[in-house]
Amino acid sequence: MTQAQITTIKSRISNILENSLAISAAQSSMLLPISALQGKLYEASVLAEICHRLNVDEGFNLRLINNNNIMLKQKGGPVNRYYPYIEVYSSSHLVAELWTDIEFTTMSHNINGSNSILTRQDYHELDIALTCPNISNRPSFEQIYMAVECKNTKIEKRVIREILGYRREMSLLSSNKRTIFSNFPTNIVPSSPNSVHLFYCSDQNVLHYFDNCKIFGTLLIHYTM
Repeated sequence: MTQAQITTIKSRISNILENSLAISAAQSSMLLPISALQGKLYEASVLAEICHRLNVDEGFNLRLINNNNIMLKQKGGPVNRYYPYIEVYSSSHLVAELWTDIEFTTMSHNINGSNSILTRQDYHELDIALTCPNISNRPSFEQIYMAVECKNTKIEKRVIREILGYRREMSLLSSNKRTIFSNFPTNIVPSSPNSVHLFYCSDQNVLHYFDNCKIFGTLLIHYTM
């Protein structure tokens, strides 16, 4: 990818964030990764797409918090409210928060018996997560409304296995349950808790696995920058 292409993509992402979050062009551009790493740029592009869909398709109002500090969080860890994040409102009611590179505590950790000292096996990182509001530290799998993974690469079957593993750590297969969404990404999932799991990939071959993953409430989306 050339520098000119990267500049064009960043400009498009910045414009989407500017419109979805009602912020200035300078503020939106400041949120984006400085480096030309295509993986991080792809995540930023997916974030912009999700903001747009939540705003237009769901009618949520989005508000950027801490936009004058530094760019969006790009390294996995617990909630850190010093970094910019996005509040999601239905009318004037705060219904959710949108985070990047956040770790959540898993279902297996909960089954084993929660304790105050977490080890590496007890949490996993998500590229993007929509959670219930006012969380601290690492949200639990029960506090996630939408979990998003992003891959700007050729799809391999091992990645699908990994994605299904993520799903098992967030929910169990169940009868259909309503989500908090009306349209995007879906209003019903066959899982409990009723979180939505999205996997964005730049390789269209990801759709070869769509039907099987949907059985567990994981939606595969072919998306290019």
